[in-house]
Amino acid sequence: MDVCLEQKLDFRKISFVHNALPDLSLEEVDTSLEIGSGKPILESPILVKAKSLDEAVRMSSSNKGVAFVAERNDGMGLYVDGNERGALPQGFGLEAAGDGIEAAKIIRAGGVPMIEEGQLADYRLYVQQLRIAMFLTDSKDINRLRKAPIYVTG
Repeated sequence: MDVCLEQKLDFRKISFVHNALPDLSLEEVDTSLEIGSGKPILESPILVKAKSLDEAVRMSSSNKGVAFVAERNDGMGLYVDGNERGALPQGFGLEAAGDGIEAAKIIRAGGVPMIEEGQLADYRLYVQQLRIAMFLTDSKDINRLRKAPIYVTG
């Protein structure tokens, strides 16, 4: 079953079909995300929405490896390690995630998970939850997670 964000699914109604004996170990799970062709590769597909451009630069400087986004005139800007990495492509599909499991569901539905600044303290936990969801669905990388078997209830 193909799922797309245009249907505006309630992510609480999506469940993954777990593979109880994955062929892969948790350490082999690759959470990196490439944005467009020739664009930066991020360590994690979970982006953090900053309140302003200045906040994105400041917070990305002090949170190494974490990608921040902020509204700017030409769309959403991407900031990593205190540096601007350009604008996100139009129609990038940012969706709010409450935790790493919701992040996995958003990725499976074709979007990119985003958390608010207030959730930053839980960022590493969310990435670990995402890795566990990927492990349990035998998804070695983000592209495999996008094809993981699911079922939708209700």
